[in-house]
Amino acid sequence: MGFSNGSSGSLAASSDVTLNNVLNKDSLSYDSASEKWKNIPEVNTAVVVTNLQQGTAYTLALSDAGKSVERSNASANTVTIPNSSSASFATGTIIEITQMGAGQTTIVAAANVILRAPDGAKLAKQYTSAALRYRGNNEWLLAGNLVT
Repeated sequence: MGFSNGSSGSLAASSDVTLNNVLNKDSLSYDSASEKWKNIPEVNTAVVVTNLQQGTAYTLALSDAGKSVERSNASANTVTIPNSSSASFATGTIIEITQMGAGQTTIVAAANVILRAPDGAKLAKQYTSAALRYRGNNEWLLAGNLVT
């Protein structure tokens, strides 16, 4: 039996049922023990996958799209944004960079890559982060807890 806006129906069996409206992110659950319908609050299930990098140099890869790249090194280290000819990111791709180690993390642009970073391209200190967003045509924006 299907339900849609404005329709009604009945349940033949006395069992627990959950109805989900995916478009509105609403859910109702029928509890047969109490014989009542209950609202189910929406749960945010977004998960950010982490790519831990411990060396002193790392070049972003297509597999980093939508992830958090964590840099864990006691020495100064870099994250290089590759040219779109070697890694063709989709416009709108966001990648978070986090400095987990004591060594300062610097974001650098490969040849012919434009990095718009008005607040600098170095993470301010350990446990800070910044986000890169790809605008297309080898142009990236960098914003977060940065210094020059």
